[in-house]
Amino acid sequence: MHFIIKNKKFQLISGLLLLLLITRGHSLGDIIDLPDATLAVFFIGGVYLRKYLYAPIFFFAAFLSDNHAFANGVSDHCYTPAYLFLIPTYMTLWVAGRRFQSLKLESLKHCITMAWTLALATSIAFILSSGSFSFLSGYYDHLTISEHIARSSPYYIPYLLNTLIYMAGIIFVFNTKTYFVHSDGLQES
Repeated sequence: MHFIIKNKKFQLISGLLLLLLITRGHSLGDIIDLPDATLAVFFIGGVYLRKYLYAPIFFFAAFLSDNHAFANGVSDHCYTPAYLFLIPTYMTLWVAGRRFQSLKLESLKHCITMAWTLALATSIAFILSSGSFSFLSGYYDHLTISEHIARSSPYYIPYLLNTLIYMAGIIFVFNTKTYFVHSDGLQES
């Protein structure tokens, strides 16, 4: 007997949760070690789920994933008062995603607009997360802005590229209309 869930929102939420969980900070130990897709997940959530009431599902999943990793030996060095700033960090991507009706690219202009929006939102997210960690974690007394920039700048390009690469792959899939993925109709009217 085949059990198929036809609710597209449920399918989307399940798929995004799976992507978040298998890529987030060694949550699966040595089985899978992929770059974090959390920012891409929140951007896609903004595009297709739109309503802010869905965002806590992903915050909670990220929190549980992090705690699972901490309990299994991953350093909890980042678990400081600054951890709360992950909420506005991720919501930056959600809000940016809401600017678009779908991941279907209608024109070159639309593609460029989405790429720039995603890059800008990811950059703002980086500033929020790295800045809050530098200034609120308690690890760096009397840190200046220039010291923060020097300390965090090596992490910016990987942070940006991971998100852009995930989104490029996901957008490619959404625009190819393969047997496995049909992007039409994900959003309800």
